[in-house]
Amino acid sequence: MRSFWFACMSLLVSVQLFGNSLDMISSFGGFQYESRNASDVRVYTPFWDGIDLVVGGGISIPNNKDGEIGVNGLVGVHMPLPIVSAVDMIFEFNKPGADSAEHFKATRFVMIKNWLFPLTDQLRLGVEVRLLDIGIDGSKTVLLFSRFEPVIGVSLAF
Repeated sequence: MRSFWFACMSLLVSVQLFGNSLDMISSFGGFQYESRNASDVRVYTPFWDGIDLVVGGGISIPNNKDGEIGVNGLVGVHMPLPIVSAVDMIFEFNKPGADSAEHFKATRFVMIKNWLFPLTDQLRLGVEVRLLDIGIDGSKTVLLFSRFEPVIGVSLAF
């Protein structure tokens, strides 16, 4: 687990040293089936011409007293595709319980489209749609347009 976070943070720091801007997008969170996901935060750093590296995380908070708090990790890229323009292609990693001995495991591949509208130079509000949601943990699920929720974006310039 430490090596996963160390790799994510080292990528984030190394890209920040050579870049001059940092974008963050966070959902407002909301209730889902058996647990409530606190806001997932995604950090975008310039990586290559027109491609951004996406690193993020979040916490799953159970709705009942028998559930466990879980931790999510996100790694992916933000890049343009032919029909849908710029999208996030992200692998989600999950650690079921904070006290469990299980390690992070890849659970989903998602393709997310964001529409953000500027309020100020640094602050944007908008919506996000999960265009494609594929379970890669053995669940054999493929969902189209699985989630539609409000997001907030912040741009930081160095």
